Amino acid sequence: MRRVGWLELGALSSLVLAGAWTAGARAQDVDDEGLPAAPGEARTVVGKSLEAMGGAEAVGAVRAAAIAIEPAEGGPRERHSLRLEGRLFHYQSRHAGGTGFDIVLARDLAVLSDRGPEGQVTYVEDLAADDAREGGYERDVLFMPLLLPALLADARAQLDHRGKTTTGEDVVRALVHPPEGAAGEPYYLRLRFDPETRLLSGVMGAIPVGRDAGRKRYVTFLDWRPVGKLKLPHKFVDKRDKDAPPREVVIAWTLDPELPADLFTRPAAPAPRAE
Repeated sequence: MRRVGWLELGALSSLVLAGAWTAGARAQDVDDEGLPAAPGEARTVVGKSLEAMGGAEAVGAVRAAAIAIEPAEGGPRERHSLRLEGRLFHYQSRHAGGTGFDIVLARDLAVLSDRGPEGQVTYVEDLAADDAREGGYERDVLFMPLLLPALLADARAQLDHRGKTTTGEDVVRALVHPPEGAAGEPYYLRLRFDPETRLLSGVMGAIPVGRDAGRKRYVTFLDWRPVGKLKLPHKFVDKRDKDAPPREVVIAWTLDPELPADLFTRPAAPAPRAE
Protein backbone atom coordinates (compact mmCIF):
# COMPACT_ATOMS: atom_id res chain seq x y z
CA MET A 1 0.00 0.00 0.00
CA ARG A 2 1.49 3.34 -1.02
CA ARG A 3 0.20 5.17 2.06
CA VAL A 4 1.05 4.92 5.72
CA GLY A 5 -0.09 1.69 7.40
CA TRP A 6 -3.76 0.80 7.79
CA LEU A 7 -3.64 1.42 11.52
CA GLU A 8 -2.99 5.09 10.79
CA LEU A 9 -5.85 5.21 8.30
CA GLY A 10 -8.71 3.47 10.09
CA ALA A 11 -10.95 4.45 12.94
CA LEU A 12 -9.04 2.49 15.52
CA SER A 13 -5.94 4.48 14.58
CA SER A 14 -7.42 7.52 16.29
CA LEU A 15 -8.47 5.72 19.44
CA VAL A 16 -7.31 7.17 22.76
CA LEU A 17 -8.24 5.83 26.43
CA ALA A 18 -7.04 6.46 29.90
CA GLY A 19 -6.71 3.55 32.19
CA ALA A 20 -9.42 1.07 31.22
CA TRP A 21 -6.84 -1.70 31.13
CA THR A 22 -5.67 -1.61 34.74
CA ALA A 23 -2.94 -3.86 36.06
CA GLY A 24 -5.58 -6.11 37.63
CA ALA A 25 -7.65 -6.31 34.48
CA ARG A 26 -4.56 -7.28 32.50
CA ALA A 27 -3.66 -10.17 34.80
CA GLN A 28 -5.32 -12.54 32.33
CA ASP A 29 -3.14 -11.80 29.31
CA VAL A 30 -2.82 -13.51 25.96
CA ASP A 31 -0.39 -16.12 27.33
CA ASP A 32 -3.00 -18.50 28.78
CA GLU A 33 -2.29 -21.69 26.84
CA GLY A 34 -1.99 -23.71 30.04
CA LEU A 35 -5.61 -23.17 31.03
CA PRO A 36 -8.14 -25.88 30.19
CA ALA A 37 -10.48 -25.26 27.26
CA ALA A 38 -14.19 -25.18 28.06
CA PRO A 39 -16.20 -24.75 24.85
CA GLY A 40 -19.58 -25.30 26.54
CA GLU A 41 -18.92 -22.60 29.12
CA ALA A 42 -17.58 -20.30 26.40
CA ARG A 43 -20.80 -20.58 24.42
CA THR A 44 -22.79 -19.84 27.56
CA VAL A 45 -20.77 -16.68 28.20
CA VAL A 46 -21.24 -15.45 24.64
CA GLY A 47 -24.94 -16.31 24.76
CA LYS A 48 -25.45 -14.29 27.92
CA SER A 49 -23.65 -11.36 26.31
CA LEU A 50 -26.04 -11.49 23.36
CA GLU A 51 -28.97 -11.51 25.79
CA ALA A 52 -27.55 -8.39 27.47
CA MET A 53 -27.23 -6.69 24.07
CA GLY A 54 -30.94 -7.20 23.38
CA GLY A 55 -31.23 -10.90 22.65
CA ALA A 56 -29.55 -13.28 20.22
CA GLU A 57 -32.49 -13.06 17.82
CA ALA A 58 -32.39 -9.25 17.73
CA VAL A 59 -28.61 -9.12 17.25
CA GLY A 60 -28.73 -11.83 14.60
CA ALA A 61 -31.47 -9.97 12.73
CA VAL A 62 -29.12 -7.07 11.95
CA ARG A 63 -28.13 -7.33 8.30
CA ALA A 64 -25.92 -4.24 8.01
CA ALA A 65 -24.38 -1.56 10.20
CA ALA A 66 -22.47 1.69 9.84
CA ILE A 67 -20.19 3.41 12.31
CA ALA A 68 -19.47 7.13 12.14
CA ILE A 69 -16.38 8.40 13.93
CA GLU A 70 -16.24 11.78 15.56
CA PRO A 71 -13.17 13.38 13.94
CA ALA A 72 -10.29 14.66 16.00
CA GLU A 73 -9.57 18.35 15.62
CA GLY A 74 -8.52 18.87 12.03
CA GLY A 75 -8.93 15.16 11.27
CA PRO A 76 -11.05 13.50 8.58
CA ARG A 77 -14.63 12.28 8.90
CA GLU A 78 -14.73 8.50 8.90
CA ARG A 79 -17.51 6.04 8.16
CA HIS A 80 -17.28 2.25 8.34
CA SER A 81 -20.06 0.27 6.63
CA LEU A 82 -20.50 -3.49 6.98
CA ARG A 83 -22.89 -5.95 5.37
CA LEU A 84 -22.91 -8.82 7.86
CA GLU A 85 -23.39 -11.57 5.29
CA GLY A 86 -19.91 -12.13 3.92
CA ARG A 87 -18.58 -9.25 6.03
CA LEU A 88 -18.55 -6.93 3.01
CA PHE A 89 -16.83 -3.77 4.17
CA HIS A 90 -16.56 -0.19 2.96
CA TYR A 91 -14.41 2.46 4.64
CA GLN A 92 -14.66 6.15 3.79
CA SER A 93 -12.37 8.97 4.91
CA ARG A 94 -13.04 12.60 3.97
CA HIS A 95 -11.19 15.80 4.86
CA ALA A 96 -12.97 19.10 5.36
CA GLY A 97 -12.52 20.01 1.70
CA GLY A 98 -14.13 16.77 0.55
CA THR A 99 -11.01 14.97 -0.62
CA GLY A 100 -10.16 11.57 0.80
CA PHE A 101 -10.23 7.89 -0.07
CA ASP A 102 -12.37 4.76 0.12
CA ILE A 103 -11.39 1.16 0.84
CA VAL A 104 -13.51 -1.85 -0.12
CA LEU A 105 -13.06 -5.41 1.18
CA ALA A 106 -15.52 -7.83 -0.42
CA ARG A 107 -14.53 -11.50 -0.61
CA ASP A 108 -11.66 -11.57 -3.12
CA LEU A 109 -11.84 -7.81 -3.77
CA ALA A 110 -9.56 -5.43 -1.86
CA VAL A 111 -9.25 -2.02 -3.45
CA LEU A 112 -8.43 1.58 -2.54
CA SER A 113 -9.68 4.62 -4.45
CA ASP A 114 -8.69 8.24 -3.99
CA ARG A 115 -11.53 10.76 -4.11
CA GLY A 116 -11.67 14.37 -5.23
CA PRO A 117 -13.61 17.17 -3.52
CA GLU A 118 -16.89 16.13 -5.19
CA GLY A 119 -16.38 12.46 -4.34
CA GLN A 120 -15.15 11.62 -7.84
CA VAL A 121 -12.66 8.79 -8.27
CA THR A 122 -9.17 10.09 -9.09
CA TYR A 123 -7.13 6.91 -8.63
CA VAL A 124 -7.76 3.17 -8.09
CA GLU A 125 -5.31 0.65 -6.64
CA ASP A 126 -5.56 -3.01 -5.59
CA LEU A 127 -4.42 -3.59 -2.03
CA ALA A 128 -1.54 -5.94 -1.35
CA ALA A 129 -2.47 -9.20 0.37
CA ASP A 130 -1.11 -8.12 3.77
CA ASP A 131 -2.90 -4.76 3.56
CA ALA A 132 -6.16 -6.58 2.83
CA ARG A 133 -5.62 -8.94 5.78
CA GLU A 134 -4.79 -6.01 8.04
CA GLY A 135 -7.97 -4.26 6.96
CA GLY A 136 -10.02 -7.39 7.62
CA TYR A 137 -8.57 -7.65 11.12
CA GLU A 138 -9.46 -4.03 11.86
CA ARG A 139 -12.99 -4.58 10.51
CA ASP A 140 -13.55 -7.65 12.68
CA VAL A 141 -12.31 -6.00 15.86
CA LEU A 142 -14.34 -2.84 15.27
CA PHE A 143 -17.60 -4.71 14.62
CA MET A 144 -16.99 -7.58 17.06
CA PRO A 145 -20.16 -6.97 19.15
CA LEU A 146 -22.29 -7.66 16.05
CA LEU A 147 -20.12 -10.61 14.98
CA LEU A 148 -20.79 -12.64 18.13
CA PRO A 149 -23.72 -14.57 16.55
CA ALA A 150 -21.46 -15.56 13.64
CA LEU A 151 -18.82 -16.83 16.06
CA LEU A 152 -21.39 -18.99 17.82
CA ALA A 153 -22.54 -20.41 14.49
CA ASP A 154 -19.03 -21.11 13.16
CA ALA A 155 -17.69 -24.47 14.37
CA ARG A 156 -14.24 -23.41 13.17
CA ALA A 157 -14.18 -20.59 15.75
CA GLN A 158 -13.16 -23.07 18.46
CA LEU A 159 -14.65 -21.02 21.31
CA ASP A 160 -12.86 -21.86 24.56
CA HIS A 161 -13.37 -20.44 28.05
CA ARG A 162 -9.93 -19.43 29.29
CA GLY A 163 -10.78 -18.49 32.87
CA LYS A 164 -11.43 -15.18 34.60
CA THR A 165 -9.41 -12.03 35.16
CA THR A 166 -8.69 -10.82 38.68
CA THR A 167 -11.62 -8.42 38.23
CA GLY A 168 -13.98 -11.31 37.42
CA GLU A 169 -14.27 -10.85 33.66
CA ASP A 170 -14.78 -14.05 31.66
CA VAL A 171 -12.21 -14.60 28.92
CA VAL A 172 -13.23 -16.52 25.80
CA ARG A 173 -10.69 -17.38 23.12
CA ALA A 174 -11.99 -17.49 19.54
CA LEU A 175 -10.33 -18.47 16.30
CA VAL A 176 -11.59 -15.90 13.77
CA HIS A 177 -11.61 -17.04 10.14
CA PRO A 178 -11.74 -14.75 7.12
CA PRO A 179 -15.10 -14.54 5.32
CA GLU A 180 -15.85 -17.20 2.72
CA GLY A 181 -14.04 -16.39 -0.50
CA ALA A 182 -11.60 -13.96 1.12
CA ALA A 183 -7.88 -14.61 1.32
CA GLY A 184 -6.03 -14.72 4.62
CA GLU A 185 -5.28 -16.87 7.62
CA PRO A 186 -7.39 -17.23 10.80
CA TYR A 187 -6.19 -15.53 13.96
CA TYR A 188 -6.95 -15.80 17.67
CA LEU A 189 -8.72 -13.16 19.74
CA ARG A 190 -9.55 -13.26 23.42
CA LEU A 191 -12.90 -11.70 24.22
CA ARG A 192 -13.53 -10.24 27.68
CA PHE A 193 -17.02 -10.08 29.19
CA ASP A 194 -18.05 -7.88 32.09
CA PRO A 195 -19.12 -10.00 35.13
CA GLU A 196 -22.02 -7.68 35.98
CA THR A 197 -23.45 -6.46 32.68
CA ARG A 198 -22.33 -9.59 30.70
CA LEU A 199 -21.51 -7.22 27.82
CA LEU A 200 -18.36 -7.56 25.72
CA SER A 201 -15.90 -5.37 27.59
CA GLY A 202 -12.90 -5.85 25.35
CA VAL A 203 -10.78 -7.79 22.89
CA MET A 204 -7.14 -8.71 23.27
CA GLY A 205 -4.63 -10.63 21.21
CA ALA A 206 -1.50 -10.50 19.12
CA ILE A 207 -1.81 -8.38 15.96
CA PRO A 208 -1.57 -10.91 13.11
CA VAL A 209 -0.22 -8.78 10.25
CA GLY A 210 1.03 -5.32 9.34
CA ARG A 211 3.69 -3.09 10.79
CA ASP A 212 2.60 -3.95 14.36
CA ALA A 213 2.45 -7.71 13.71
CA GLY A 214 3.18 -9.69 16.87
CA ARG A 215 2.51 -6.83 19.28
CA LYS A 216 -0.14 -7.39 21.94
CA ARG A 217 -3.22 -5.31 21.49
CA TYR A 218 -6.03 -4.40 23.89
CA VAL A 219 -9.31 -2.88 22.68
CA THR A 220 -11.96 -1.84 25.20
CA PHE A 221 -15.66 -1.24 24.51
CA LEU A 222 -17.22 1.47 26.69
CA ASP A 223 -20.36 3.60 27.03
CA TRP A 224 -22.93 0.96 26.05
CA ARG A 225 -26.23 2.65 25.15
CA PRO A 226 -29.41 1.70 23.27
CA VAL A 227 -29.43 1.73 19.47
CA GLY A 228 -32.89 0.65 18.39
CA LYS A 229 -33.58 -2.71 20.04
CA LEU A 230 -29.92 -3.29 20.84
CA LYS A 231 -27.34 -1.98 23.24
CA LEU A 232 -23.98 -1.12 21.65
CA PRO A 233 -20.73 0.59 22.72
CA HIS A 234 -20.28 4.26 21.86
CA LYS A 235 -16.61 4.56 22.79
CA PHE A 236 -13.69 2.35 21.78
CA VAL A 237 -10.27 2.34 23.39
CA ASP A 238 -7.12 1.00 21.76
CA LYS A 239 -3.81 0.10 23.40
CA ARG A 240 -0.74 -1.66 22.06
CA ASP A 241 1.43 -3.45 24.62
CA LYS A 242 1.10 -2.72 28.32
CA ASP A 243 3.24 0.39 28.42
CA ALA A 244 2.09 2.17 25.24
CA PRO A 245 -0.17 5.21 25.67
CA PRO A 246 -3.85 4.30 25.18
CA ARG A 247 -6.08 6.04 22.66
CA GLU A 248 -9.87 6.41 22.35
CA VAL A 249 -12.61 7.40 19.90
CA VAL A 250 -16.31 8.24 20.19
CA ILE A 251 -18.61 6.64 17.63
CA ALA A 252 -22.24 6.62 16.48
CA TRP A 253 -24.10 3.60 15.06
CA THR A 254 -26.68 3.19 12.31
CA LEU A 255 -28.28 -0.24 12.09
CA ASP A 256 -29.54 -1.64 8.80
CA PRO A 257 -28.72 1.43 6.68
CA GLU A 258 -29.35 1.32 2.96
CA LEU A 259 -26.10 0.04 1.46
CA PRO A 260 -26.22 -0.02 -2.34
CA ALA A 261 -24.70 -3.06 -4.01
CA ASP A 262 -22.15 -0.97 -5.89
CA LEU A 263 -20.71 0.23 -2.58
CA PHE A 264 -18.82 -3.08 -2.42
CA THR A 265 -17.58 -3.17 -6.00
CA ARG A 266 -14.48 -1.85 -7.72
CA PRO A 267 -15.00 1.81 -8.65
CA ALA A 268 -14.38 2.77 -12.25
CA ALA A 269 -10.89 4.15 -12.78
CA PRO A 270 -10.74 7.76 -14.00
CA ALA A 271 -10.45 8.26 -17.73
CA PRO A 272 -6.95 9.24 -18.89
CA ARG A 273 -6.46 12.90 -19.64
CA ALA A 274 -6.75 13.94 -23.25
CA GLU A 275 -3.46 15.25 -24.57
